[in-house]
Amino acid sequence: MRTNTTMKLTALAAAMGMLVGGGAFAADTNVASQDVGYQIDEVALISVDGDPGDLVINTTVDGAAGAILADDTDASSTWAITSNKGTNAKKVTAVLTGDMPAHTELFITLAAPTGAVSEGTGEGENGVSLNTRSTGAKADAQDVVTGIDPVAESDKTITYRFSADVEAGVVPRAEAEVTLTLTNT
Repeated sequence: MRTNTTMKLTALAAAMGMLVGGGAFAADTNVASQDVGYQIDEVALISVDGDPGDLVINTTVDGAAGAILADDTDASSTWAITSNKGTNAKKVTAVLTGDMPAHTELFITLAAPTGAVSEGTGEGENGVSLNTRSTGAKADAQDVVTGIDPVAESDKTITYRFSADVEAGVVPRAEAEVTLTLTNT
């Protein structure tokens, strides 16, 4: 009887060894892992805050007869940008949605974010013209900020300058819409 019991125990132990060795009983561990997917899409956002005040020409450059009309400027509105595209990958353009009166000209200057270039600010320049002075016809979209690197900045000043020749005559109050676009270089 002892041999019978020993054989049964040996067979049972062999079966248990096969089950354990074959992975039928997995051991608990104190480590677990997962795969987490990730990506960053392009983000390219531009916004403006506030409208500029009215640009009114009502005097000459020296306040006396015989002088040319004095330009009017406004720098009370701001813009913001977020772009994560590569180095020098973005620019901002500006365009009027309609024409200006003949013999007038509207200029715009945007303060550039870090690492970028504000167009129309070189020596002797006073902004980027958005229309043809003699006819008032709107220009095609003009580059106003170029060389934009990845950046997130706000409260960047927008400056408008309105200029006119005496030939423009008297122009009643009107509005001009300017569209800013953040686009690829």
